[in-house]
Amino acid sequence: MTAQNGGIESLRKQINYYKRQVDELAAVNLKLDYTVSGLQRELKQRRQGFALLSALQQTIGVNKEISAIFEIAIQAINTTLGMDRTVVLSQTEDEDCFMPSQWFGFHSEASGQFSSLSIRFPPEFRKGTGLLVVNKTSEPTPLGEEIRRAFGLPYFVCLPVMVDDAPIGLVLSGRLKEVRPLYPPLDHGDVDTFRAIAGLISASVRNLRLAVFKEMDRLKTEFFANISHEFRTPLTLTLGPLEGILKERYGEISDALRGQLLVMQRNQERLLALINQILDLSKLEMGGMRLKAAPMPDMNRFIEEHIGQFRMTAKDRSLELKLSLDPRVGELDLHIDREQFDKLLSNLLSNALKFTERGHVEVSSGVREEAFRLTVADTGMGIKQDQLPHIFDRFRQADGSESRQYSGTGIGLALVKEIANLHGGDVTVQSQYGKGSVFRVIIPAGTAHLDPAFLVDFADDAPASRAGSGSGIVVDGGVTGQEGIDEANREAEAVYDKDKPTILYAEDNADLRVYMRDFLRPRYNVFVSGDGREAFDKARTLRPDLILTDQMMPHMSGSDLLRAIRGDTDLRSTPVIFLTARAGTEARIESLEAEANDYIAKPFDEAEVQARIENLLRARAQERELAQLNRRLETKIEEQVAELVHTGELKRFLSPAVVESVLEGKVESYRRKITVLFADMVGFTSLTDSVEPEELYLLLNDFLREMTAVSVARGGTVLGFSGDALMVIFGAPKHSAEVDQAWATVNTALAMREQMNAQGAQWRRRGISHAVGVRIGINTGFCTVGIFGSELLQTYTAYGTPVNVASRLMGEVSAGGILCSLSTYALFRDRVRAKELGPLALRGIAHPIEAYEILGLLDAEALAEGETAG
Repeated sequence: MTAQNGGIESLRKQINYYKRQVDELAAVNLKLDYTVSGLQRELKQRRQGFALLSALQQTIGVNKEISAIFEIAIQAINTTLGMDRTVVLSQTEDEDCFMPSQWFGFHSEASGQFSSLSIRFPPEFRKGTGLLVVNKTSEPTPLGEEIRRAFGLPYFVCLPVMVDDAPIGLVLSGRLKEVRPLYPPLDHGDVDTFRAIAGLISASVRNLRLAVFKEMDRLKTEFFANISHEFRTPLTLTLGPLEGILKERYGEISDALRGQLLVMQRNQERLLALINQILDLSKLEMGGMRLKAAPMPDMNRFIEEHIGQFRMTAKDRSLELKLSLDPRVGELDLHIDREQFDKLLSNLLSNALKFTERGHVEVSSGVREEAFRLTVADTGMGIKQDQLPHIFDRFRQADGSESRQYSGTGIGLALVKEIANLHGGDVTVQSQYGKGSVFRVIIPAGTAHLDPAFLVDFADDAPASRAGSGSGIVVDGGVTGQEGIDEANREAEAVYDKDKPTILYAEDNADLRVYMRDFLRPRYNVFVSGDGREAFDKARTLRPDLILTDQMMPHMSGSDLLRAIRGDTDLRSTPVIFLTARAGTEARIESLEAEANDYIAKPFDEAEVQARIENLLRARAQERELAQLNRRLETKIEEQVAELVHTGELKRFLSPAVVESVLEGKVESYRRKITVLFADMVGFTSLTDSVEPEELYLLLNDFLREMTAVSVARGGTVLGFSGDALMVIFGAPKHSAEVDQAWATVNTALAMREQMNAQGAQWRRRGISHAVGVRIGINTGFCTVGIFGSELLQTYTAYGTPVNVASRLMGEVSAGGILCSLSTYALFRDRVRAKELGPLALRGIAHPIEAYEILGLLDAEALAEGETAG
């Protein structure tokens, strides 16, 4: 029996062992089930994500608006990923605040509130690193709770969509519930999907912008080409007749007229050269320029012949033009389009001469590694290191500021690079700022690098001369022209007429400076300067009646000159007119906001310039005359005040505060926020019918004396009496804070009412039975305060809408009443008992006025309770 029991016990142990093994296997299976479920969930997420991305890639690419791209994306997110609601939030003026701009999955009535909704996100969202995931396991945060309340989304993902390091929107998407297996919690798999969607949207927007930029660039190039062609016809019809007139084909011309015609010819040729450059660049951009590359047996001779036209320019600028030619160049098998290479050489030389004020420019040729090398070196101003990578960019200038010393369009060097590239070569630059630059063009020998369509057996005739072609030298108009300034100013001093107004004209273009000087000289004394800094120095010496200035000038721009003039005590009132090539409403507004008196865009009409100058000079003369009258008036007032003070009479006619200001010389008019009180006696009209004039005089004087005393005792300034009414202001001439003004005013009003009650009781004891009282109106606002009138009669008073409102409020209340506006009541509302009357329509006042009737002051206990509650 014992053995049998032992066998049963052993069997039981074995069964328990196998049970434990089964339980362990069940746990492992359960873990495997969870793992497989997770993998299936992840696989489903990825399949959904790939399906969504594939669908989006096909549909987004055809859209050309960012809003349409987002619209497609948020609809696809809801339908494919099983999200209930999706929102796009766009950046507001506050860069960290975003507001809904597009949404999907909301009822129409629920989305009505979105127009005024704005949510502040952490800076990480603006920088592109922000991420917010809210599910059942998330800890609550203020931002998460705000989003939940705003959109009714308990579980969501929010992340930014970035393009060029800036957010174009935030994508917020989520579910209304989380119940497995249909609505599993949002996790990292969902985040990866949304990041992929954001990346796809970003790429689509970048491609869209790139396509737009390319189209804009194409349209710009096409426009430049078309407009340049249109310009050539009128220029040709101008230059041709000009040349005929200069050759006296139509009769003899005077030296003065010849000078003007030469200026016209020179500037027309410069304009034609710029137009030709734009045309060449347009052809290159549109692939329309084709070389005619022919063998060049003697490149050195070509260079020597074509730099000859620059020798006179170099001589005029006191520069040495050096030439260093390598004879080995003649041994190279070199194919060149002579016309295009002439443009390349001309632009390099024009650039070197333009930016070199002293020293030399050297042109050299050489051979290295079976390639031709052309080098143009100068001792000019050089190029800053940060500008070197962009020096060959189209329309790019090393100095684009208004005060740059050198003019230009940024076309020449871009054209050099394009021509060199067409020849299979390249151009490089080395420069040290302040010491000069070296430009080097390398053209390979032979023809293997050239398009066979570019090759010709023989070269065309040599390019036409510069004077006729207009395609070349654009050196003048580069370095600021100082020519003739000293001579012109010496001549102006020699013929100076004290009866003529003096004008200072600042302009860096020598031709325009001469033209304007000749135009203005018959009517004015005209002095000139070549830049803003020189103009300011001259202005401090000359004290001109008017300054006429260009906007873009070296050393100091027109805007800087204007700021310097307005900041100078002696010059700040000098009229300044901008005469500038910067056209457009925005430039005009900027100039006028900077306190320029007028703005005239080039090209201009002489009659208009003359009229505007005359208007400003006339206004300036009137200002001076008015200033003289004011000085005489002030002197006379001072004399009268001194006499009144001497006789002790002044205080009989003015408030003590005004007397003090007059004696201190502070009587000018100014704009200030003050509180105005109007008070008059109710019942005064009935008194006049029943009281003798002598008694009436005494009663009125009693009233005015007591009301004045009450006002002055509390800091008020009594401005005057009108019958039984008086006007009192607080805050002028002695300044005080708005709260202090208002508090003093309400205390004055209450004291006036109390004093009037006492006075009425006293009058009744004297047998005057008529009921009398005082009514008061109070208002706070900006008024003009000061001395008004003429030399015959002057008074210290205040004018402005607040005065009218106070007067009209007084008329709306009965005896004993004190009425004030909201602007005043708001300053002492916690310290008075008042009754709100609502908006009152006052006679002569455009808008209804919120009015309050003052009943009295709160007692100390009530004030203490209010402070405790606050």
